[in-house]
Amino acid sequence: SKGLEYPIVFIPFAWSGFPSRGAADGSAPVLFHEPPEWRAGLDLGSPRRDANQAQAARESLAERVRLLYVAVTRAVSLCILCWGPVRDAEDTALAHLLDLGPSGQQAPAGGKRPAAQDGREALARLAAGAEGQIAVLDLPHPEPVRWTGAPPNPPPLTQAPCRPAIDVS
Repeated sequence: SKGLEYPIVFIPFAWSGFPSRGAADGSAPVLFHEPPEWRAGLDLGSPRRDANQAQAARESLAERVRLLYVAVTRAVSLCILCWGPVRDAEDTALAHLLDLGPSGQQAPAGGKRPAAQDGREALARLAAGAEGQIAVLDLPHPEPVRWTGAPPNPPPLTQAPCRPAIDVS
């Protein structure tokens, strides 16, 4: 929708949003739209289940790409988009846009699709051609803080006095 802009947009989970895998045995219902009329369909185990599941995956990817587009295009001055080598990152809308193994494609003969780390390289190539408008930066790695337990003699907890000021004017 036009007009929904913000000075800064933070997109912390662009690497998430992969499609649901459903039941491990493949028995989960499949919602899809059947071409050419694009009628809504529900497959509960038909002989066309694999084709319908592929159609549902394409529809899911298209919707996730639209949502990412909306998020990225809301920024007026700065858009912060996080990416990392997390599980199933190559099945996301961002991976599809960066050509890192879009959803629905078979893994190459050698095994896995490109690693999520390839996303950093793809973003760096994109940034190189963006005339300073895109920067690829590492997130800081703060020192971990470990809880060492309660102090030996913690002070007792007490109730704070409640003295509200009531305006009676």
